[in-house]
Amino acid sequence: MKETEALLHFVAEREHVRLKKEAGQPWPWTNDPILRDYKFCCVRREDDRVTKGIATLYREPFENDPELWFALLVARRAVNWPDTLAELGYPVPWNPEHFRAVIRSRQAAGHKAYEAQAYKVMVSGQAGEQADLIVSHVLTPIWERRDYYRPRHGDTLSSFASRLSEGPYMGGFYAGQVVADLKYVQLQDASDWWTFAVSGPGSRRGLDRVLGRTPRKYWAEAAWYAEFRQLCDTVREPIRQVTGLNLHAQDIQGCLCEYDKLCRLRNGEGERSVRRYKFSQMAAQLEQLSPDDSDSTPNEQKSKLENSIPRLEAEIDREQAIRKQVDEIMRRNQHLDEPGDQERLRAWADKTVREDMAMGQKNR
Repeated sequence: MKETEALLHFVAEREHVRLKKEAGQPWPWTNDPILRDYKFCCVRREDDRVTKGIATLYREPFENDPELWFALLVARRAVNWPDTLAELGYPVPWNPEHFRAVIRSRQAAGHKAYEAQAYKVMVSGQAGEQADLIVSHVLTPIWERRDYYRPRHGDTLSSFASRLSEGPYMGGFYAGQVVADLKYVQLQDASDWWTFAVSGPGSRRGLDRVLGRTPRKYWAEAAWYAEFRQLCDTVREPIRQVTGLNLHAQDIQGCLCEYDKLCRLRNGEGERSVRRYKFSQMAAQLEQLSPDDSDSTPNEQKSKLENSIPRLEAEIDREQAIRKQVDEIMRRNQHLDEPGDQERLRAWADKTVREDMAMGQKNR
């Protein structure tokens, strides 16, 4: 019961943060230091920035297209970043060379091509360039069998997701991401619209935490879903009462994932894997700036601070990019199992970040 109340408190506070931010109130929007300083997805998936972007670019203009599911597959499985999707355009009919060209063009220009923080969009276990791998191993094979995968008359969310999960390098989690977008314009009459959900690593750990257990690494999907449905029945109405939101099962599954993130940060386990909110980093760095009070008027001091913001934003983006590279090095070397190997690699990685940031500050 205590953990369930903690989940409800987190959901309510996260929704309050969203409302304050969208109302144009100044940061910080909460007194909770973790919710203030780190990024969390919205309580309702539909309120997230990436979801809104995908809805505007693909879902709303093409809601009646029988191949919309494939466009959403490209969006969620391969890219997950609206700026790239806007440049790509609607990816139906499928043009793999255009996809490769857009990705490479953005990368060459130093622009972000993928959003891989929410979940991985890579093709695991394969060597090669990401754009080529996702095209040859995932997108093109699924497009070529689109007559089999596309939604059918009488499909439930579960039956469509199950069929799509059979695609190469898909599985239930990625299929569930496509369903979560598609269900608002197609398959609205599915009997499991409110109850369908597929677990991910975070929501499996999150459910264990809410039920007062130590998070497990492996959990059978059927067993997870049985306990998850019970939790949904328990928390749906209390969530509606404190937030005004009537959440479907996929939203509650997302809340469990974000709650796990909160618990990991509180336990000192997730600082590296969770992105800091940029405002919190800028505030900390701005506090270190010391305008010459004897020679500057308050307006001049304010102007100096405001002029520092673009530089600080660039430094933060640079640090996040470096840490992403470090995390990738760590991921590729998970096989290291000699005593102290992982600790030495992490120490080297941290030293690399510090030296690179110091060099950047020295050269600015």
